[in-house]
Amino acid sequence: MKLTGTSSISFYVNEYIREHSGEFQGKSVVDIPAGDGRTSEALCLAGAEVRAYDLFTDVFKPEKLKCEYADLTKTLPIESESCDIVICQEGIEHLADQLFALSEFNRILRQGGRLFITTPNYSSLRAKLAYLLLESETRNLMPPNELDSLWSPPGTKSKRVYFGHIFMIGVQKLRMLGWLTGFRLSKIHHTRINWTSALLLPVFYPFIWLRSLLTYRRSMRRNAAFPDEQKRETYQNIRGLICDPKILVEQHLFVQLAKVEGESVVQARLNGEGRLQES
Repeated sequence: MKLTGTSSISFYVNEYIREHSGEFQGKSVVDIPAGDGRTSEALCLAGAEVRAYDLFTDVFKPEKLKCEYADLTKTLPIESESCDIVICQEGIEHLADQLFALSEFNRILRQGGRLFITTPNYSSLRAKLAYLLLESETRNLMPPNELDSLWSPPGTKSKRVYFGHIFMIGVQKLRMLGWLTGFRLSKIHHTRINWTSALLLPVFYPFIWLRSLLTYRRSMRRNAAFPDEQKRETYQNIRGLICDPKILVEQHLFVQLAKVEGESVVQARLNGEGRLQES
């Protein structure tokens, strides 16, 4: 976690790729949405087999790489279990059906594959305060609305608009949607702090810690259908995310999820089967 420096999330994603190039070398990596292609280039330099996709392919700049059209609200034009890694950078907060998108990521990933997601940090103290005051992403923005929340990326020839940050998502919802779609949250990569959140931390952290403890204890006394061991593991994991100071102060979420269940198990779960089973 850095105290100063750029707030651009692509910088930290590409820095991670450079520092961990061995994890990407020889791997089939889907970059979606690929945007202007800077992450696709970093993946290529790391030795990955890059497959770039975006809704607006004409903003993709690398001449030596190809960017194909794909819409994250529809079935992806990618074969099932055909890639090792998916990078979804600053895309999920634009999607109305985030559950469907994650199900598609599960479908195209091989067993044990990894999913990297970045999104503006809706779990930060700054975001929590902005929502409390304005129901907005930050204190400087109006809540989602028809004037500010329909976007058309600069530089594209397409007249199509897409949703702005209407569907912001925090770490708890990411964890839950991941569980529903066969993923487990395996790691959180830290980037740069937001100073507003950092200044709020000493004021609010004692209340967050105490409230989460009381809620944890109350939850342990409920849900008698679940074994205490399973409840303890689940609720402690959730509380750990609630009380993680780094999550509370960082500008972006940069999470890594691992595929632990296949498409058939995911579909069974989404159809209401196997609710009590936990991998």
